[in-house]
Amino acid sequence: MKTTRARLLLVAVLASGLVVPAASAQAQTAPSPAPGAAPAAAPSPMPTQGTGATPEPNASASPRPAPEPVRTVTEADSGTSISLTVGQVLEVQLDGSWTGPGTPGSNSALYLVRYRQNTDATTARLQALRPTSETERLTATSDPACLHSQPTCSIPTRTWSLDVTVTGTDDGSGSYPCYSNPSPSPAAGTVVLTERDARSTVRVEQNRAVLLTLNGCGDQSRVPTAGGPLFRQYASYEANGGNTSFFRALSLGKTTISSTTDPACFHVPLDRACPGRPNALFTVDVEVVAATCPATVRVPDSLTATGSAPVVVSGTPGRAVRLFAYSRPSTNYRLVREATISSDGTVTFTVRPPTNTRLYASQDDCNGPSVVLNVRTALTLTAERLGTRLYRFAGDSLPARPGGLIVSLYRVSGDGLEVLTAQARADAATGEWSLERRFTGAGRFGFLVRTGQDLTNAPGESNVRSTLVF
Repeated sequence: MKTTRARLLLVAVLASGLVVPAASAQAQTAPSPAPGAAPAAAPSPMPTQGTGATPEPNASASPRPAPEPVRTVTEADSGTSISLTVGQVLEVQLDGSWTGPGTPGSNSALYLVRYRQNTDATTARLQALRPTSETERLTATSDPACLHSQPTCSIPTRTWSLDVTVTGTDDGSGSYPCYSNPSPSPAAGTVVLTERDARSTVRVEQNRAVLLTLNGCGDQSRVPTAGGPLFRQYASYEANGGNTSFFRALSLGKTTISSTTDPACFHVPLDRACPGRPNALFTVDVEVVAATCPATVRVPDSLTATGSAPVVVSGTPGRAVRLFAYSRPSTNYRLVREATISSDGTVTFTVRPPTNTRLYASQDDCNGPSVVLNVRTALTLTAERLGTRLYRFAGDSLPARPGGLIVSLYRVSGDGLEVLTAQARADAATGEWSLERRFTGAGRFGFLVRTGQDLTNAPGESNVRSTLVF
């Protein structure tokens, strides 16, 4: 049984196109390869700065034995319970970027045999290695990139859980060779870390990246995690194979990348376990500092929606520059302008955003600091006499927004004193608003309308309209 599984693993590795030097093989007590799973392939080169692309593992279609049944669950199965048999594989498929699920603990009957995570999807495969005496819980937490930016987005995190029991008897999984995958080629400016950097401190510029490759053989480490300014953009883990993570530094601050060793022998029956082996901790302290890129952006303090604003980008003369931006409620950057820096070291773009907008410039694969262009709500005001001291005030508020914007009407006296007179809620679809007001006195007054500030727009204010009340 052991010889057959080892031979099948070796055939699958050779079929995938990986070169496996004989000296790299190390025997390790481990679960058999995930049923139907191809061995780990070398991750593609890391994405270049500013593209937002994510490396993907090679999808080799090499022949392999027919898979045993794999139990698949999704986010819709959160909070439920399932039962596995020894040797069976559980595959967790979640949309978007998540931290976890991984092995619940060092004495768990479940062992993580494959993990793939990027900004679009997270997939984990865990194999049941021995029967359980009680339920084990798998957990995961959603981790969108915008939670690592400043200011952070308001998207709430989601949690996922699944209770698992394992039945059956030990299937006799034995020792298999361990093959180290080739290291990926990082983009220029990426901070590259390995086990040799444990307990060190590194600095990385904002919008740059950290590539961490940990041991895939012997005392294999768990999928590393980090928080704060570091967003794990990509992770690729294979039991007895590679363990590569790619972090993007999205904001300034400090955090720690951490991982612990998790060899397969922690999860097998006692007669083959290794209870005396230490559980080593890997940590690297990371400080994200301001980028020293030549590309910088200058914008006006604010502009009114429907208006235009100049965006001045400074950089190295004669070199291409790209302008990235997002406007609320979006939090995803996209390329909005491209040009070549002129001989005076600047280039000017004209933008017309309807809502508050964050921008940054990128030159030579280096992203400069981001800036915010505040966009005021555009307000208009008309006044119509309906009868004795009875008037209808109306106008537009742009952009319209869900729920409707609250518009406040102020009366301005001759000495400039402003008094709140009435309020109305604008139409959520059109932004139009109106209200009627009967006055107790007569005379000529100025009137204006204002809106408050939110994430979408800065406070808006109309022109003062002189109106004779009689």
